[in-house]
Amino acid sequence: MFDQAVVLKAFEEATGVRLVEHPKDPDLDQTLAKYPTLTPFLTGVSYHESAELDEDRLGGTFGVRIYLEGEPDRGVRDYGLECAPEERGKGYNVLGTADRANVEVEFFKHLNEAAEITPQAQETWSLLISCLRGL
Repeated sequence: MFDQAVVLKAFEEATGVRLVEHPKDPDLDQTLAKYPTLTPFLTGVSYHESAELDEDRLGGTFGVRIYLEGEPDRGVRDYGLECAPEERGKGYNVLGTADRANVEVEFFKHLNEAAEITPQAQETWSLLISCLRGL
């Protein structure tokens, strides 16, 4: 388990971005509505996200989700960075997720036309994975 203050400091120092805390995880309501028996397990979550003004420099937005309880540390599980068409609409999304113990990092970028992962996005993703490994 990693301490929230240590995790946030590591990601902020590595990226040069001040992460903004969201009062509630954006996916939590949807998950709890779908699986109400998970309520006791998912309420201890904090979510912090990069600001919009950093999106151009980073090639997207990233978020860090920290669970107050989590799995033992088994190293970094990188699920990759991919470009996929939107479920509804004509655009594409660049998405990436990875986790380690009680920390999950995600990357997101909406694209209106070109379905490609930019060098900036790849560089940011590599930096995020490196940061997870360094915890």
